[in-house]
Amino acid sequence: MFIGALFNLTDKGEDKSSLGWGTIRIVDRVLISKDCPTRTDNGVKFFYDYNLVCIVEEEEVPEVFTIRESEFEEELISGLYTLDYRSLKALRAREWK
Repeated sequence: MFIGALFNLTDKGEDKSSLGWGTIRIVDRVLISKDCPTRTDNGVKFFYDYNLVCIVEEEEVPEVFTIRESEFEEELISGLYTLDYRSLKALRAREWK
């Protein structure tokens, strides 16, 4: 997830989203757990769980919430939220200055 990225609820998501916010802006990504490593043929694999600190907006009232990254990923994969590409262009423009 890109810090600063903005996601919008889709028409499909209005009925099916468990989150249900109109917009979600990612503010931070926080490690909440690191599972013990497991051995594979290619070496050792670690598993990480993250929370996303977000500014969410429903009916133009912004609030700060924490969302499990895996839960939000499921909503994105299901097409319930879409990335607002303009937010990435704005982030890129800030980095170049």
